[in-house]
Amino acid sequence: MAERYLPRLHMAVLMALGARAGLYHQSSDYPRAIELMRESLARTREARAATDPLVEATLYSLAAIEQDAGQDAAALAHYREAWQLNQERAPGANPRALRTLGSIASMEARMGQDTAAIETIDRALSMARELRLDGGPDYARSLDTKAALLRRQGELEQALKLHAEAAALLAVGRHPPLRLIRHHLGHAESLAAAGQTDAALAQIAKAEVLVGGEHPDPAAQATVAEVRRKIEAAAR
Repeated sequence: MAERYLPRLHMAVLMALGARAGLYHQSSDYPRAIELMRESLARTREARAATDPLVEATLYSLAAIEQDAGQDAAALAHYREAWQLNQERAPGANPRALRTLGSIASMEARMGQDTAAIETIDRALSMARELRLDGGPDYARSLDTKAALLRRQGELEQALKLHAEAAALLAVGRHPPLRLIRHHLGHAESLAAAGQTDAALAQIAKAEVLVGGEHPDPAAQATVAEVRRKIEAAAR
């Protein structure tokens, strides 16, 4: 009789571990959050098939915590492992795979692996089109990320085209202010790199309106002010 309840009990333990890890993550206690999520991953692997969606999801959650903790190499490795499990179970385009590709590209870019990041973003953009998810803010974010990478490589004309495409997507509907702020700052930096200072400062002005809204974000305000300072100093 007790055997009937073991799967439920095991799932309850996994949910409790994940919930506790999430609380520590939110409070920025990354070591404890990672410890709990690794325990959850080990228990999940003991109870589930290697390619079970829960293993993939736990790997992704662990990677996200490691990313916030600054453990870049570990985060990238776990994102890639989650991607591999996803493709072994369901080869081709699917929403989970698309999300994981975006995270992989973000880590590659953060670690200075620009060529790899561009290749990963191109795969993500292609997958988004296949899934008909190429008209929203996530697609726009990928365009902006690729634009930033191209800017670092001196491909300014192509970078500006991608920013413009992202701007057109973000002009439709309502989006979180921080997402729009990131777009405006990235666009501004590319415009400034291309010598278009006035246009760059116009993008900064849009970001300043957003950070000075009903609920000002001091950290975002400081970031916007710093980007403005750099652009104005470079133009002198």
